[in-house]
Amino acid sequence: MDKDKKGPVGAGDETPRSSSEDPSPPPISGVLSIPQLFRFSDAFDKTLMFIGLLGAMGYGITQPILSIILGDIVQPFIEFEITYPAANRLRDDVTKQTILFVAIGCGTMVGAYLMQALWSYAGERQARRVRSRFISSVMRQDLAWFDKNRAGDLTTQLTSDTLLFQEGISERFAQGLAYSTQFIAGFAIAFTVNAKLTGVLLATLPLFGISGVVVGKVFAEGTSQSQTAYAKAGALAQETLSNIRTVAAFGGQDRALKKFSAMLQSVVKVNERKAWLSGAGFGVFFGLLYLVFGLGFWYGGILVLDKELKGGDVLKVLFSIIVGVFSIINLTPVIQALGKGRGAGYRLYEVIDSQPTVLDGTETIANLQGRIRFEHVRFAYPSRPDTITLQDFSMSVEPGQTVALVGLSGSGKSTTIQLLERYYDVLGGTIYVDDVPLNKLSLKWWRSSVGLVSQEPILFDATIAENIAYGAPDNLVVTQELLEQVCKEANAHEFVSKLPNGYETMVGERGSLLSGGQKQRIALARSLIKNPRILLLDEATSALDTESEAIVQAALDKASHGRTTIVIAHRLSTIRSADKIVVMEKGKIVEVGTHESLIAAGNLYASLVKTQELKTQRTSHQALHSHGDAGIESDTEDEDLPAAAGASKAGAVAIDVKDDKTAAVTKSAADDMLAEMEREEREKAEIAALLKAKEVPLWRIFKLQWIEWPVLIVGLFMGTINGLLLPAFGIVLAESLTVFQLEGDELRSRSLLWFYVFLGLMGGNFVINFFQFGCFGIAGERLTKRIRENAFAAMLRQEMGWFDDEKNGTGALTARLSEQADKIQLLTGPNLANLFQLIVSMGSAIGIAFYYSWRQTLTVLACVPILALGSVFEAQVTTGAVNKSRKAYAVAGQRACDAIANISTVKSLTREKDFIDGYLRSVKYPYKAGVRKALLGSWGFGFSQAVQFFVYAIAFYAGYIFVRDDYMTSRDLFNCIFVILFGSISFAQAATFGPNIAKAKAAAIQYFELIDRVPPIDVSRTDGLTPVDAAGDVAINNAEFAYPSRPDAQILRGLDIQVPAGKNIALVGPSGSGKSSTLGLILRNYDVASGATKVEGFDVREWNLQYLRKQMAVVSQEPALFVGTIRENILYGVPDGQVATEEQIFSAAKAANIHDFIMDLPEQYETPITSSQLSGGQKQRICIARALIRSPKILLLDEATSALDSNAEKAVQVALDAASSGRTTITIAHRLSTIQRCDIIFVIKNGVVVEQGNHMDLVEKRGLYYKLVRKQQLGAKEGR
Repeated sequence: MDKDKKGPVGAGDETPRSSSEDPSPPPISGVLSIPQLFRFSDAFDKTLMFIGLLGAMGYGITQPILSIILGDIVQPFIEFEITYPAANRLRDDVTKQTILFVAIGCGTMVGAYLMQALWSYAGERQARRVRSRFISSVMRQDLAWFDKNRAGDLTTQLTSDTLLFQEGISERFAQGLAYSTQFIAGFAIAFTVNAKLTGVLLATLPLFGISGVVVGKVFAEGTSQSQTAYAKAGALAQETLSNIRTVAAFGGQDRALKKFSAMLQSVVKVNERKAWLSGAGFGVFFGLLYLVFGLGFWYGGILVLDKELKGGDVLKVLFSIIVGVFSIINLTPVIQALGKGRGAGYRLYEVIDSQPTVLDGTETIANLQGRIRFEHVRFAYPSRPDTITLQDFSMSVEPGQTVALVGLSGSGKSTTIQLLERYYDVLGGTIYVDDVPLNKLSLKWWRSSVGLVSQEPILFDATIAENIAYGAPDNLVVTQELLEQVCKEANAHEFVSKLPNGYETMVGERGSLLSGGQKQRIALARSLIKNPRILLLDEATSALDTESEAIVQAALDKASHGRTTIVIAHRLSTIRSADKIVVMEKGKIVEVGTHESLIAAGNLYASLVKTQELKTQRTSHQALHSHGDAGIESDTEDEDLPAAAGASKAGAVAIDVKDDKTAAVTKSAADDMLAEMEREEREKAEIAALLKAKEVPLWRIFKLQWIEWPVLIVGLFMGTINGLLLPAFGIVLAESLTVFQLEGDELRSRSLLWFYVFLGLMGGNFVINFFQFGCFGIAGERLTKRIRENAFAAMLRQEMGWFDDEKNGTGALTARLSEQADKIQLLTGPNLANLFQLIVSMGSAIGIAFYYSWRQTLTVLACVPILALGSVFEAQVTTGAVNKSRKAYAVAGQRACDAIANISTVKSLTREKDFIDGYLRSVKYPYKAGVRKALLGSWGFGFSQAVQFFVYAIAFYAGYIFVRDDYMTSRDLFNCIFVILFGSISFAQAATFGPNIAKAKAAAIQYFELIDRVPPIDVSRTDGLTPVDAAGDVAINNAEFAYPSRPDAQILRGLDIQVPAGKNIALVGPSGSGKSSTLGLILRNYDVASGATKVEGFDVREWNLQYLRKQMAVVSQEPALFVGTIRENILYGVPDGQVATEEQIFSAAKAANIHDFIMDLPEQYETPITSSQLSGGQKQRICIARALIRSPKILLLDEATSALDSNAEKAVQVALDAASSGRTTITIAHRLSTIQRCDIIFVIKNGVVVEQGNHMDLVEKRGLYYKLVRKQQLGAKEGR
């Protein structure tokens, strides 16, 4: 592929949007100002936000008011104990405050609802507009813009930044207003009640701030460091698992595991330190709360003694300040969300305000002939302005003529196609179409007149019919007859008709359910349906094997007839019949002529042909071609279609009218949302079934954790004490209130005593939190490391058939590594201890409350379900609905992501509007769900915030009755209420454990299933043969084989191959014949079903597997290099236990023809692979060096040059020829020019050897090999 070729980039209608369509964009920098956030709000949104603002302020002021009511309702009970006034006076005071509780509760519900509902609704509306503007802007940009804005970043912005932006302008913003109001009101009330006491207590505020900053900083730094370390470990795991065949072939499992363990150990150290510091930080922070209460009761007692305030007023000040402090804490995540929203908004607005540089023309050509003329064109890609790609380029193509562009990588061939599609504008010169400058033509009209078929055909996840219909002009009615007609022209109708669902067969994401040849023919049919006058073929067959190439090439030749055609090809056999061949070098034309004339000239073109030429000395070119097609059996059999390709989507409909062309983009968005929900339900059902079928190995989990028993015991003890601390605080608070019933010196001394008690609680809280966090942090992190290490080791031990199972894909395994340990931790010490702490806390609270008054306790406990219901409502609104909304928008965003990732295809098809409309239809469903959540679900949030007021009303009024009737004292009442109040704080947390326990149990079962699994091909076994003098003898005897993941698809059907030691042999044949499977058997990635695979005369199953693979080295089609330096990648080939010298490294690199290139690099062998921007050929030669440093007895070459252009192929082939010398070499190649010097060539078809011999022998036999040779022969032009 040309270096100048770009990936799929560019999008949409280049006509700039009128400025009147969007609000005027203000100047913006790194983050948006607050007013800029609301740029897309209209008058209705502003009205919603204003009313919501009033609701937020009302909601915010209710918590400070609660402290006033609590103080006012406590005071009558204190006075009742002192003076025993008439019971009806107590009743009147309590009734009044109870009514206030209910009234404020109702006000809270309304205010919270208005805040949550209206701001959420306004946020949904504004975010919807931003999403619409964003996708529209992206789709109208030109490819130069996409060179600077990567598709991956844009899709992230569409799916993630829009959610961050929405969160920043929705209820989070309103909550910030509410908490600000709460802060101001809390301290205002405190100062109003008593400025002296408030001033003393405010002296602790800096301490709160310092501790909060320290805790936040520790958490942020620790989390950042651990996430970075985990990301490195995860990247290593992903790299290893995604390249598992290379890892296994070179015995890299132990090295990968050691690196993985070292990375995890660095995480453990960071997180253990974070645990201790977090314990200290939380201990200080919550200890300061005890200090505030201690100071309040001590200094408040003095002020009560001085008659400056009452006991209830002390409680008002205390609770008001606590409310103010916690409002600051609550503001922190709000400020963070707002900051993220402002940053996300800046990035989104930048895209929205971008304007394309390729502007649309207005002209069309009534009777397009297809004449193309480049006149002195000069061009450089905007992303590389200093690199001139085309220089003074002039070329003409007459109507109906076929012109081929050839040349080395980077010569500018694909650039001409990009300029013809007008993805970019030229820097100088002019391109004419029928004598009209290209930039004057309407983009949509022009691209509708041009058919483009690229090397990698992009199909969308829709039916075959829908994919073809995407190419049709808007005014064309697509009928079944038309579909079949264009498919016949593209040689596709026959294979499509044989599919179970015909034209309604789903092709999968990016056409994954079709073979390469089938995808290419569907793409060709898509181009032909527009009946283009001009056809552009950019490497349309280079990625196909010989068999597929022949079928597709026949279709391309047929399609080119009568059309102006420009062809780019590295395989020169495909363009020898072109009317004109233009040879390019470094952006200039160096030769022009026909195949014969250029061969005769003996210049660059002739040298390229020679590189790909097949030797046929014993058979003249005339003899090779003289028989024509008469004596050759036609290869009309198509590639096997994967089994899944037959599946069709329920409800798929035939395309009859042009409007259906967007159906594939939009029709399944709701279905996908439903499918996501069904997946979650299915996961729950699978977990339930797993738990029912298998017992959770709890004892084994505890054994894993119990290794850290000393810290676990300390942690459990501290957790138990911590569980008692909150109820104890309730008792202390209730008892300390009774101090205000005293007078004189007794009041003074008792106030000081309670101050010391609170100081004691402060110190105890610090010690408890410090050791509980620290001990459980150590235990948890070490368990996590142990589980991940064991799981990764077990994965690396498995056989290749296990990795072929879709359940064990790289993504699934890396996710399991990262999530499984966290889930299992819920069943171990730290989380069980937390649960135990909650049980102790609630149990002791209830027990203490019953001690003081069983009547009052039962009354308060009767309200617990109401409190729990409120917590459930709040969780649903704040967590559940948000998660569902995120998933729904992610599903909808995937539609647009597909279009952005394949934007050049979308532009070529002029389907920008279809994908924009499709995305907007897709987000309609989550938008409606969001509005419904805002307007209906917010009532639940309102109730959750109001319920505490209702519970207080019930508790205190019932308490009044029991105190009045002498069932208990005011002291008993305070103890009951405050003990249960603070104990229930822990109870609310307990609800979070339930849903995750089942997942934790299932994760534990799956973890032990993995580490207990003994693979049938076990690389960790130490037994087996280790022949010392292996020579490289290989034999496959009557082998039958099917992949374990596809047992019904027989690959080998009695394969027999004998490879003498030191010989160079090749395996050739059509796709799917079993060539690569044969190498897999030799490496013992798989075992035969029957027959035998032998090395040195011994069945490979008898060998020690690691020793067997030490005798071999593999070089595959796609060079698999690892993160690290060039030196490290070459050394990866050194077997474990051996050390390579510098001389051996250089020797291997020289043999691979890469040493000189490496030495020319600034960092030479220390050059990081990730930053060196190596070409495919350079990477392949490093892979060869990696193989050679092993000094293998057997070298396996699987399509090692098929993905390279002629120049790179030549350099790599020289290295391979040198590498093969003196060792057994088995080569698989589609390009027959690379294997014609082999000692023996085995021709395989349908899993058996049908021919064998050397190149000349097989050519003379005129069999299957001869036909393959003819398809690639370049020697002479046969005529058109």
